[in-house]
Amino acid sequence: MSKDVCVYILTHNRPNEVLRSLNSVRRQNFPNLKIVISDNSDNEDTLSLLKNIINNDARISYIRRGEECSSGLVAHFNYILATNTSEYFMLFHDDDEMLPNMVSALYEYLFTHDEISAVGCSGYLNINGKNTKKKMFVSKNIKKMENSGSVVRQYAIGNIAPFPSFMYRRSKIIGAKMDWLKGGKYCDCSFISAIANKGGVVYLPQCYMYYFISPSQDSQHHEFIQYLSLIKFFSTQVEDQSLLLDMRIFNIYNYLRDLQLKTGDVPYKRKALFLFYKYSLFNYFPKYILRLLKFYTK
Repeated sequence: MSKDVCVYILTHNRPNEVLRSLNSVRRQNFPNLKIVISDNSDNEDTLSLLKNIINNDARISYIRRGEECSSGLVAHFNYILATNTSEYFMLFHDDDEMLPNMVSALYEYLFTHDEISAVGCSGYLNINGKNTKKKMFVSKNIKKMENSGSVVRQYAIGNIAPFPSFMYRRSKIIGAKMDWLKGGKYCDCSFISAIANKGGVVYLPQCYMYYFISPSQDSQHHEFIQYLSLIKFFSTQVEDQSLLLDMRIFNIYNYLRDLQLKTGDVPYKRKALFLFYKYSLFNYFPKYILRLLKFYTK
């Protein structure tokens, strides 16, 4: 018989989104599922909308958070990490959706590989409310990363498993927490990197969820200084300067991209143009040229 898996759905003032997310978790084909709605909202709308579901599904617990999580999402994550008692658990977002076999697939891998700290997977992208077949990362093979450095290498080349896709083994990551100083809003990346040192992290190539993205999401807006703090942390984990250079170029490019999105214009800077030409001739350089010509807005 499989052991219990606890799925925490962290939510803040998004009752309609969390309803969709909750229903996708309720449809899981895993038999021993516990669901905790961890509500950090500043109103009663979420509880009002979900009350009947909570009362009629014995798997669901509702917890209204208070001062312990009042400083934001990182505090909310860290409080759950510190108080969770389930050996297998997930920290799921209130605006994403699970496919029906997500929990069972992640559990099967984690349970049968007892040295692993966490396992994540790829996900299909839902863009502006429309499901697509675009994937967070494309791979034919399982990727096993045995230390922080190997996670950084995957991250630097864009092979990123969405953070809500991960299932964790509590006994391996006791004491782990997110650190805002190691990446700001990107500190979920430094967190996954750090727990890789506690037994390894695995990416499964299959897509077991839909990861929702829209222009209004904070995650879709680049923060130059916060990303710089992530690079600073990663520089303590790897010696490969080419990877770190790629991340620095990525950081500069996305800073300029956001300027265009905000102002409708990209300021011509000779140093930036030279930088892209010298270090990223076949990647960011042509994109930057197209931006200057206002032919490229992605």
